[in-house]
Amino acid sequence: MNVLEPVFERHMHPDSYACRKGKGTHAAADRLQRLMRRNRYFIPCDVVKFFPSIDHAILKDQYRRLIKDRSVLRLMDLIVDGSNGQEPVTAYFPGDGLFTPFERRRGLPVGNLTSQWFANLYLDGLDHYVASGLGVGSYVRYCDDFVLLAGERSRLKDAQAAMRAYLGGLRLRLHEERAQVTPVRAGARFVGFRVWPTHRLVRKDNIRAFRRRVEDMKRRYAAGTLDCHDIKTRLAGWLGHAGQADSKRLVERLSRDWTFAGGGAENASRCPGRLVEQ
Repeated sequence: MNVLEPVFERHMHPDSYACRKGKGTHAAADRLQRLMRRNRYFIPCDVVKFFPSIDHAILKDQYRRLIKDRSVLRLMDLIVDGSNGQEPVTAYFPGDGLFTPFERRRGLPVGNLTSQWFANLYLDGLDHYVASGLGVGSYVRYCDDFVLLAGERSRLKDAQAAMRAYLGGLRLRLHEERAQVTPVRAGARFVGFRVWPTHRLVRKDNIRAFRRRVEDMKRRYAAGTLDCHDIKTRLAGWLGHAGQADSKRLVERLSRDWTFAGGGAENASRCPGRLVEQ
């Protein structure tokens, strides 16, 4: 990726935010919020089973347009061909025969850094198509989650139909039930937040997951398998995320339960709770 990233980066659309220096989830949420202040409607989109659906032949063709060094291409092909087995995806597209979905190699492992960049590249054409081909300048994407915004409902409906056809050429499908034209005043779920033009909040499912992690940390600290430094580091990570939202009262409420006791019942050692104060 030290070799490939600068090459990919030169071609990436500026409104793609995943796994790129100077971007990320918080910058993507900032961008969406600015766009919501200038538009009345949005349509949230994501791809059905995105990583398991990435077609190897299409991906290889895409990066061959940018990379010409044969030794680098051999290594890239080896990484793609060596992808572990993925969740099965059976979908038919125009021109397919009966066995086509079973004959084509597809799927990338989610955790690999190469997979994140290959996924960015796979949908980079969509970014340029939306902005230039459809003329929708109010657009932001984080991996396979993307949002289009406009002043009129009809423009977004037309764009939805065009995107459906474009993604079909990549052997991908939109989550149709989620892709509904919505007023910006209703708020959008995006990159771990609920975003409105005037403010944003941490999503409830994110809060529930964090509470479960805190309970797990309490159990591990009491058992002596987790130390105070690790707890502070993990709390700080979530606080960094929550701090990008209007979350002061949320943090105050949750932090009342951040007491970690270990040892005996009477002589319990306490993990200092100064992180929240700081």
